[in-house]
Amino acid sequence: VLTGTNGGIRLESQPTGAEVWIDGELQNVTPCMVSMPAGEYSVQLKIKGYEDSAETAVVVSKGLVTTPSFARLSPNLPSGLAEDTITVSGIDDVVDGDTSSIAALQSNPGRDGCISLREAVTAANNTQNGRLRTIQFASELMNGTITLNLRNDQLAHDLKQSPLVLFDNILVNGDIDGDAVPDVTISAPGTDASAFFCWSSNITFASLRFKDCQRAVSFCPGVAHTPDNQLAKNIENISIVNCE
Repeated sequence: VLTGTNGGIRLESQPTGAEVWIDGELQNVTPCMVSMPAGEYSVQLKIKGYEDSAETAVVVSKGLVTTPSFARLSPNLPSGLAEDTITVSGIDDVVDGDTSSIAALQSNPGRDGCISLREAVTAANNTQNGRLRTIQFASELMNGTITLNLRNDQLAHDLKQSPLVLFDNILVNGDIDGDAVPDVTISAPGTDASAFFCWSSNITFASLRFKDCQRAVSFCPGVAHTPDNQLAKNIENISIVNCE
């Protein structure tokens, strides 16, 4: 209840649980309503693993609740070199290009002239240089759907129909326009197979939308490998941020 000279600021965020800083002081965590004397304040949201929001000027009026608009918070993603980045440009789940490395696939994407998500994953796996490899999506795939052609069971089948196996230090980023909202949908209808299977550590899935996937991301420490293809004791640092 707002009384006297106070007004209020109602704050929400995606994700929730962001610290609310008003004029440099921690006040609460989202979602919340903060009662403040009438006046103008600087409001900022902070949460671990995400970039701090910009400081926003908010005017509080006596007896009124103000709801400032904050964009979805952007995850603080790992960054790599341009030569370790591969861009998916086709929605078909095909493999007809040279997937021996990222550079090879960029030079020879195959008969269709496009790089599929499956080709990009394989090329990233085959580029074992100890650095982060990034899989991103071309602007023409904005709001597009990639439907995976998966077999029902496990990893032992033809790799053209297996889950997309990711191997050590890879970022898959479905945010095309930079607003931290998923711009690409991954679909795997009619199967109980996983869309992605994490084979090793340090893998990040960011701003992807999953639809009709019984399992979007799976991992099993029992089959974990190190970059030099040795069995590992565990899988670490698997991050799923701003996905739907």
